[in-house]
Amino acid sequence: MGLIFWIDENTFATSLAERALTGQGVDFYTVNSAKDFAYLIVDLKPQTIVIESHTVLKELALFREQYEATQKFFGAKIVLINPLAELSFLENTAGTLNVPFNPFTLKEFFSNI
Repeated sequence: MGLIFWIDENTFATSLAERALTGQGVDFYTVNSAKDFAYLIVDLKPQTIVIESHTVLKELALFREQYEATQKFFGAKIVLINPLAELSFLENTAGTLNVPFNPFTLKEFFSNI
């Protein structure tokens, strides 16, 4: 399954997802804003990137610059939480999550995308 990189300012939901996934043996890394994360994408090369739409809208221009600077996340699968039309430029969108989600079914969800 590879590393899941999660961008979401909602630390409560992210913490639940992290505990559930790492408890099931899934590698997980999170940031709570879209301000400065490109170097982590370069270093960690995640297989899946989860993006909470409202979090990245706050820094949309900067987010898009980082997306382009990492060759569109090196082809990682993208999962959008609460997808918005403003993120239609993202390639490799593999799925969506809506809040609320069950953190204990996330491993199965990511295994199927």
